[in-house]
Amino acid sequence: MDIPVEFRRPLSANRGNFRGRGQIRSASRSSASSGNNPFQIQSRGTSASRQNNARGRGINWNAAGRGQQGRSQSSQRRGRSCELLIATISFIQPNCVFVKPHSPLPEQCNQSDISVRKSHLGAFADFVKTGDVLEVLLGSHNLEKPEAIKASIVELKRGRDFSEVSNIFDKVTGLFRTNDFSPTNVENLVELLKATPVWIFLFNYHDTSDNFFELLDRKICVANEFAKLSKHTKYHLKNFFSVIIGTRAFDPLLLGARNPEDIFRSRTDNVKRFFENVTLFEPEKAGQLLPLMEVFCRDSSDITLLKCIKNIIRGTTNNSTEFRLLEWDELPNIPFTDEVLGKIAGDERRLHPVLVGSPYDSVTQYLDTYYRLLREDCFSGLKTGIQDLMENKLDERDMNVYRNVRFKGISLNESGFILILSLDQKYLGKRQRIKTSDLQFGNLACITISGCFSEAIWATVNMREKEVKSDGSFGFALELSQCGNETDLEQVIQQLVSGSGNLIVVESPTYFIAYDPVLTNLKTMDSGNFVFEREIVYLENSSEGPAYLRESTKVKSTTIYPLLPDLPFRDFEQYLVKYPSPDLDGSQNAALLHILKHRVSMVQGPPGCGKTYLGTKFVDFLVNLDPHHQRRAGVDAKTIVETGDSSIDEVNDFLEVFKKVIQIWIPPEKFVREVEQEFFLNTEDTTNANDGGNDDDDDDDDDDKDLEKDQFKVLADSKTFGFKDFSDLTKSSIIFSNTVNSSEFPCALSLLPFAQKLCQNSPVGLLGSKINMWNMPLRVRLIAIQDCILRSSNDDSQSEKTISLAFSEYMKYCDAKVQPYVQHLVMIGDHKQLRPSVESHELVKNFHFDVSMMERLINGNLPYSKLLFQNRMRPEISQYLADIYPDLKNGMKVGDIAEVPQFQKSLLFWHHDFPEKAERSYTNEEEALRCAYLTEFLVGQGYAPSSITILAAYKGQKRLVRKKLEALQKKENSVFPKELDQSCNVEVQTIDMYQGDENDIVIVSLTRSNDKGRIGFMKELNRRCVAQSRAKRIAIFVGNFSCFQNQPKWTEFSQAIMRNGAVSLALKIKCPKPEHSLPTRISVTDWSNFPPSTFCEKICKQEMNCGLHTCQKLCQPSHKHNVCEVEVKFLDKSKCVHERVRKCFQRPSDITCHKKCARVFTPCHHQCKKECEPNHEHWQCNKMVEDKCRACSNDLKRKCHQNVSEVKCTADVTVYCPKCAEKGSKVCHESMAMYKCQGNCIEVLKCKHLCSRKCSEVCPDNEEQCPQCQELKRIENERKRKVLIQRNDELAKQFTDETEKAKTAKVSTFSRVEIYKHGETHAEFQTVEDLVLKSVQQAHRWYPRIIKIEKVKNSELSAKFHESVVRMFDPSYIDQKFHGTNANAVDAIVETGFKLPTNPGMYACSDMNGVRLHHEKYDSLYAPRNTKSTGGVLFDEFVIFDPDRVLPEYIVHYSKSSVGDLPMVPSFTANLGNPSGSYKKVKLELKRELSDPMTQNYMMAAAQFYSLTSKPGYSGPRNLTAVYYHYNPVLEAQFNIECQRMKAKYADEKGEPILAFHGTPNDNNIESIARNNFSMSSLRHCVHGWGVYLSEHPDVSLRYAEGTQKLLLCKILPGKSHEGDCRRSGPGKKCGCDSHRIHGDEDGRGWAIVLFDIERILPCFELHLS
Repeated sequence: MDIPVEFRRPLSANRGNFRGRGQIRSASRSSASSGNNPFQIQSRGTSASRQNNARGRGINWNAAGRGQQGRSQSSQRRGRSCELLIATISFIQPNCVFVKPHSPLPEQCNQSDISVRKSHLGAFADFVKTGDVLEVLLGSHNLEKPEAIKASIVELKRGRDFSEVSNIFDKVTGLFRTNDFSPTNVENLVELLKATPVWIFLFNYHDTSDNFFELLDRKICVANEFAKLSKHTKYHLKNFFSVIIGTRAFDPLLLGARNPEDIFRSRTDNVKRFFENVTLFEPEKAGQLLPLMEVFCRDSSDITLLKCIKNIIRGTTNNSTEFRLLEWDELPNIPFTDEVLGKIAGDERRLHPVLVGSPYDSVTQYLDTYYRLLREDCFSGLKTGIQDLMENKLDERDMNVYRNVRFKGISLNESGFILILSLDQKYLGKRQRIKTSDLQFGNLACITISGCFSEAIWATVNMREKEVKSDGSFGFALELSQCGNETDLEQVIQQLVSGSGNLIVVESPTYFIAYDPVLTNLKTMDSGNFVFEREIVYLENSSEGPAYLRESTKVKSTTIYPLLPDLPFRDFEQYLVKYPSPDLDGSQNAALLHILKHRVSMVQGPPGCGKTYLGTKFVDFLVNLDPHHQRRAGVDAKTIVETGDSSIDEVNDFLEVFKKVIQIWIPPEKFVREVEQEFFLNTEDTTNANDGGNDDDDDDDDDDKDLEKDQFKVLADSKTFGFKDFSDLTKSSIIFSNTVNSSEFPCALSLLPFAQKLCQNSPVGLLGSKINMWNMPLRVRLIAIQDCILRSSNDDSQSEKTISLAFSEYMKYCDAKVQPYVQHLVMIGDHKQLRPSVESHELVKNFHFDVSMMERLINGNLPYSKLLFQNRMRPEISQYLADIYPDLKNGMKVGDIAEVPQFQKSLLFWHHDFPEKAERSYTNEEEALRCAYLTEFLVGQGYAPSSITILAAYKGQKRLVRKKLEALQKKENSVFPKELDQSCNVEVQTIDMYQGDENDIVIVSLTRSNDKGRIGFMKELNRRCVAQSRAKRIAIFVGNFSCFQNQPKWTEFSQAIMRNGAVSLALKIKCPKPEHSLPTRISVTDWSNFPPSTFCEKICKQEMNCGLHTCQKLCQPSHKHNVCEVEVKFLDKSKCVHERVRKCFQRPSDITCHKKCARVFTPCHHQCKKECEPNHEHWQCNKMVEDKCRACSNDLKRKCHQNVSEVKCTADVTVYCPKCAEKGSKVCHESMAMYKCQGNCIEVLKCKHLCSRKCSEVCPDNEEQCPQCQELKRIENERKRKVLIQRNDELAKQFTDETEKAKTAKVSTFSRVEIYKHGETHAEFQTVEDLVLKSVQQAHRWYPRIIKIEKVKNSELSAKFHESVVRMFDPSYIDQKFHGTNANAVDAIVETGFKLPTNPGMYACSDMNGVRLHHEKYDSLYAPRNTKSTGGVLFDEFVIFDPDRVLPEYIVHYSKSSVGDLPMVPSFTANLGNPSGSYKKVKLELKRELSDPMTQNYMMAAAQFYSLTSKPGYSGPRNLTAVYYHYNPVLEAQFNIECQRMKAKYADEKGEPILAFHGTPNDNNIESIARNNFSMSSLRHCVHGWGVYLSEHPDVSLRYAEGTQKLLLCKILPGKSHEGDCRRSGPGKKCGCDSHRIHGDEDGRGWAIVLFDIERILPCFELHLS
């Protein structure tokens, strides 16, 4: 059949049929002259644009034919002009075709059709038809008859039939049969390969007949044949296969219209080779054919090929393709970006429904199904929320969104990195506040910076602040996810810092931590060793009993039979069959037998049938098996019992029994702490063993010993193993400032990888501990221990005898809790009650994901046992469950359950027809009010609020009911107890959340009420079952009966309650007293006419608990009779003689007598004035009486019982000082020791002066406190000052006279005389030299080489100097300081003196001047050293504002040199007879000649040592006794090479060498290092990096030279140093740095310098100290 197919070539399609390598070069040369780029041909898109391009640009194409270079040049020389045109075939002849151009030809050409030889079209010459579009290159040699010199196919307009298409495929295939791969033939084949439009047409061609597979086979064969050209053109093959994949060739197979197995069976090898070629040449798009590959590999059993193909494709694909490539157990527990953005949806998710009643084909299929469904359930809400957020249609009640979040810092816990974030409450939008349910621990959060979520950062909530701060900020912490984040930590933090303040954080609406452990455990399941495979996967019943029961020898029978002795297990089993246990009913006894006989046991129990009680008995039975389950070291509970939703009383009973299990199987808290402590000790020991030092010795070196010992302890203490709150976390975090530069990141983050490794290897990290599990509630602890065992289980644990017991549908996620070591699986529950909760409604509707394991196995006809006797509800309630549980019977205990006498029946349906309100959830205002007022009535009748439960069908109705209850409680006359909180202690829950619980009174709000009879999920029988089976005494349904009565699952229930008259518009209420009930019946039609609490106004007359009186209150409101308030009189003579009155319920001792006491005091006989009670004594009279002071005879008042000597007299008396006899006064009761005399002191001081202070004051202790001595000292100082002024005045006159004489004699007033290091000036020279050496500052990194010293004499300047001294405030302080300047300035200064600058002053004190200084009575300004960080200076600075006060004395000539400029030692070692190239140790001495290398090197080492030992805080040796030089030409040559490299690398001071010290406790180490340099193999204690440690401070290195008093002084090349004090683990240095500098000071000197290349260290000086 001829099927017309029309298409156009895409913009990127190939036009290169006439483009060989030669043509491109020719075109390039042509373009040089024409100014046009020949490659612009490829940018044309449509015919119109191509026409315009061809005409307007006039491209010259100088190649015709095969494109060889020689012919191109020939054509160019002839200057032929070529035109590129688009044309349509008008008619075809045997040897050529004629085409009609779409645009006019050049003016010089004949405007006729253009002829094209068929040879130009190659193998496709016979395939073209009229109407097809070609691209032709017009030649210019014959203008009358235009002819194309090259042509290629652009579009095939007309359709072809099957035979034509088959022929062209056969023709192309035939070209490869000769296996001729000569250059010419290869070139022709490549030209065919580049004919993209033709291949698009051919591979898109579909035949509707049965020839589809025949044609597809030809297509695959052609593709495989072209793949043979891989050695010649991989680029064009990539384009070719990309085109093939993009066509519709495989659509019938992919869309299911054709069965791929038909072609796979017949051409296996051909298809396999095609898939391999597609994967090889175009792996990025090969994923589109992956479904076909999977079918092929499955049918051919070539799974290895499929995995290989997937691995190749995976590295080159995007998220959506990668998702299809990954197997279920390779999927991460974090969604892909394309999943979040909705690009992976529908069938691409590869979800399969749960097989409700049929077996699975394999364990892998079973695990695949559940893992993918669980993963989809976990992330469906998050994906929907993010997509709605991006489309601006998100209701933020569906998902929490936090905007404008700021990134504050980073911390670390045992499993990863913690991000510290903060948000402002004003950006919360409509929510307006942070709720306690927001940012729950362990929930998944997604951080985006741009808002598009393409660069999402995944994390889990680790911690949050309890409440919002006063400034509106709220802090929380997120733990970075271990998977899902594609960028590394530093990139993540840089992104967060750059986007801080604009971050968006979304929180998963599904609680992630509830899913993550289950997903992880599913992926670790061993499909080859799947426990209970027959039962769970294949639904095959196994008659085998649990193996551990067969191994048990004896059973402690008292757990089941109180009086029965211990029996062998087989005898016990037979006894249980013959004689049912008295503690179990018949169905429970049968269920226990069923459990003991089946390794997969299921027990179905209707509500109230004792499921938990049965489980308790079974656990107690297991605990007492013999032999016992032995306990291993570690957290290893051999048997785990999982409890689901059970009643509170049942759980409490169960836990009492389960305490035995905990005592036997769970280790104490002390054990876990010991494991942690042991881990840290082992870690420290191991690390010490692997550490290294700088010397060969194993003892201490330049590492910090204290840091080494405590490093692991500090790291362990700083992690979030147990932070109490958010503020505690932030204290141990790295907090970034608001403006963080990039240099902060390497320093701040360098410690984290090491610390993370430490934490993850700890026992706490291995167990995945998040909180202190010893503080968990007991029920939560059980689940936590289960998780610990799942994480830490190994091969040994699989052989243990282990039982798993599950209650109440806890087995939702299939095998998540069934591990390989389990031998007995017991499920006790009820599949007819509510199914497990599933977040995604789609998974429930289409995939049956809410079907539990127990229900699935029961539907698969596996045997199970039923419990038949319920003991929870009154029979009037349980009778309505007959349609759900036909066999349900009432137990003996139900007769003891009391009714609620205010109502006639135990189950009522209160009907109304008020409509519902539908928003996000359904609500019903009328029902909420009815439930609230009904609850208020019941509380008023004396029922405890805790005995009442209100169940609502929807969450919205639950919230509405709670609001109504809170409003009732706040009323002034509320019947609710005042001490209750806002919840009123009445539990309000949804029906789904209350499954497993029970209460005395249950009120059910059905909510739905509409004319259409729609009741939503209330139509499910499971939910109705739960709603009507929670009450013990009475159940009251509130709803629209007409809306429910015709529903299929409600029909039988509705008809039954109608027959029993339990449905009515009015709720009938009566008085609970039988004698009052008839005349006090009331009908309540709505919430507004509930009867008042006094609706029965008859006298109660019930006998009180005292047995003497009857109650005289009204019958209503309800009240108690335990307190009788009738007043009675009594007399208690043991207390007093007064008659008193009490209420009947009060004890006589509780009544206090308030009459006046009649007793008197003895012996004074004063009357007592207190009340009769409480009892008091009468021996101490407090009445005030008058008396006289025994000391001064003045009048005073005292209490009757007091002695006069006990009273303090306040009268003034006259006294005389015992020291000076001076007269004074004091208070009578004060002692003389407290008296302070105001007379003058008469004592003589040590200085022989009379004391000038008061008599009571302390005399001066020394001369400094004596005013007379201070005055004498001032006079003496003034005298000395006058002498100094006089002396300087005389010297000034003397030098002035000398100056005048010199000027008269016309000679110079100054002179410069050189002093020498020998002769008479020797001492003077050394004095100046020492001053120079001790003043060298190491921060300048240069050292003076003294060349010459001159002494300056200038009488004129001397006269001025001494005259200025006379004017000084303190002429006694004159010191010598240095001033550095150039040679010209020196000449001027020594001749004419100093000159003040234009703006005199110094650094930060630029506002200081001489006038202000003199006003404040100072002579100079001094800036102390090491104050640069506070705006001061680095070295000592003196600022003199009077130039006359500076007198030049010496001129020191020196050469400025660095460490690298020092002369090498070979210049003098040759004089010692040292052979060239050998090591030699030389003692340095000071020579006479300053240019001598020995002298210069000695001065260098001495200056380095002395200048640093003179610093404040230095406490080591200060004397240098000898300096040795270690000459090693090999090491010096290596060091010189490194010097040249560093100078070439760094143009600044980073390329210069410096000096650094190294200390070692062994003399032999010094010579070993000097000979062989440091050894990297012997490193240990490398806290800050795996390198050699030196220091620029001698006292630091001296710590490691104890006992030797020797130091090595080395030349080093630190280059670019990483600054900081953080510790690093591992051998590497910081990226981009040459060394590490630790604790650098203000001068730039490092407490420690770590070098990683020993070639950059030259050990040269050995310093001997004392």
